[in-house]
Amino acid sequence: AGNGNGSVIPIVSDPSLLTGHNYYVDFTAGSSYSLTWNLTDVTTNTVLLSQQTNFSGDENYPSVHGFKPIVKDVVYLDFSDLIVTGAGYYDISSYYQYNWAATARAIDVFGRGTTDKKQLEKDYELRFTGEYDNPNADIVYIKDNTGSIATASPASKSVALSCCPSFMASSRSFARWLSSPAPMVAATPLIVWASRRAVS
Repeated sequence: AGNGNGSVIPIVSDPSLLTGHNYYVDFTAGSSYSLTWNLTDVTTNTVLLSQQTNFSGDENYPSVHGFKPIVKDVVYLDFSDLIVTGAGYYDISSYYQYNWAATARAIDVFGRGTTDKKQLEKDYELRFTGEYDNPNADIVYIKDNTGSIATASPASKSVALSCCPSFMASSRSFARWLSSPAPMVAATPLIVWASRRAVS
């Protein structure tokens, strides 16, 4: 889970120390697409190993609770791995390519967000419920009572400028927002839904 995907093979090193607990391996992104992995005892909610860098599959892994977690065949995951099925199409690449944090987490980009795994493990849906007033106009507006309203805080300005400076420079609305200390409110063509409860 997290920023990577791979294989985890538990090798028993001392049967007398096995606990019968459940364990969880997640991946954390560093700079330049580097990855580390962490091992958590889910039963006790305790991190047993953190920032591990061995992905070789050899025997040089630390032993905890009577076993060695052999982590290997790991690949870095980002939005360039997105697979679109059905009739829809959306061209999205890695946030990292647009000067966001390597993790692509809102909390690392904006300084706000959540690291609560119960929230992050939920399935979210983007439902495009907005209707365009006149799609062929030079400026396209979203019809009232469709889509949703989003608020962009002043803290978002540096991210907006680094992500798409040419668009920011050419848009009068964004130009006014950049020169103002107030948050910007904008209509968006989508609504975000949490489609299931997180597994506890």
